[in-house]
Amino acid sequence: MATAEEIYKALEGVNDPELGGNIVDLGMVTSVDVDERGVATIGIALTVAECPMRSQIENDTVRRIKNLPGITDVVVETTAMTRAALYARYSDDKQNEASIEDQFRLCREHAGRERWQIVGSYEDAAISGASTILRPGIQRLMRDAQHGEPL
Repeated sequence: MATAEEIYKALEGVNDPELGGNIVDLGMVTSVDVDERGVATIGIALTVAECPMRSQIENDTVRRIKNLPGITDVVVETTAMTRAALYARYSDDKQNEASIEDQFRLCREHAGRERWQIVGSYEDAAISGASTILRPGIQRLMRDAQHGEPL
């Protein structure tokens, strides 16, 4: 039976023509699993949900994996790469800095389940939520998003 290492090695031969690299080095392979029947399930995160290269990448993946030892079938599961920025705040003296860390922890857990890439974290401590004008954290988040910054 093919190992995960052998599958990853074979996937280095699958290229994303738009990004100009192989899907392993580009970080597009999200999971590799082979069950007891020899069915290999490969998770691939495409740059966008309606990626025009989706069929080519899926077909190349199947072609590269199906002839490995012990592989009886190949299932390719695609998702879209999703980037997320975290924002947390608390507004008064009834809350404290731990509130922000708790919010970030819950958001990170959710992002992990959804396979979102966290690209930045922003916060405002002890600032009212009545207006965004007086909150520097949300202002930075909005400015970064508008300018396409890496957050």
